[in-house]
Amino acid sequence: MFSYVFHNGKFKTPLSPDNDEEFLLKLKLLTDDESGICPTVSGVLMGSSRPNEYIWNAFIQAVAYSGVQRNAIYQLDAKDIEGPLDVQIKEACDFVRKNTRINEPETLDGDKTP
Repeated sequence: MFSYVFHNGKFKTPLSPDNDEEFLLKLKLLTDDESGICPTVSGVLMGSSRPNEYIWNAFIQAVAYSGVQRNAIYQLDAKDIEGPLDVQIKEACDFVRKNTRINEPETLDGDKTP
């Protein structure tokens, strides 16, 4: 059975319908077709705590390398990021932030700033 993480009120506002099914249908996270009500791809990606159980490649594979060559020898960090899509995006941004090296800015006379 498809388990939703919507029940925590993540997507609801005071103007949202009280009925969860109606609410999810309006957001196009559920669809009502000839086989009944079922989640859409967006519903699986945003509403499942483990979307890769339903869509095998629904995860982000983040890898940081030193230099420009994508070779395991130069790999600094790697992480498979799973969960609802909004969580994956946040964790991917955190991964990039963690693995991005920024040089210290220099002053006009070439000295490093403190």
